[in-house]
Amino acid sequence: MDLDAHQLAELHSFEEAMWRSETRGDRAWMDSMISPTFTEHGASGRTWDRQAILDMEIPDHIAVAFPLHEFAVRSLGEDAVLVTYVCVSAQNTSKRSSIWRRDGTRWLMEFHQGTNVPPD
Repeated sequence: MDLDAHQLAELHSFEEAMWRSETRGDRAWMDSMISPTFTEHGASGRTWDRQAILDMEIPDHIAVAFPLHEFAVRSLGEDAVLVTYVCVSAQNTSKRSSIWRRDGTRWLMEFHQGTNVPPD
């Protein structure tokens, strides 16, 4: 899948929106962005499914630095991409990866993983 600049910017904005409390806390928005078969392996070591993410209590502020660092997108075929980046927050730094699948005219997040980066 060849992505144009608009699609790359769209994916970048979706990933950042996942870290903003106003969109992360918007259940309708999250419901429209996460695949029915979604799974997350968090940096904490926990695994979440779609329902657990939708039911998660979101803090008023998520302390993440924007823009996301080392943002990259790689094709996984005709309708899927792997997005990777480094997330710097008040608590830690983590490497993140998401698989997004094109479902007709929209992107859906299928999978997300976070891996903590050990402090120096």
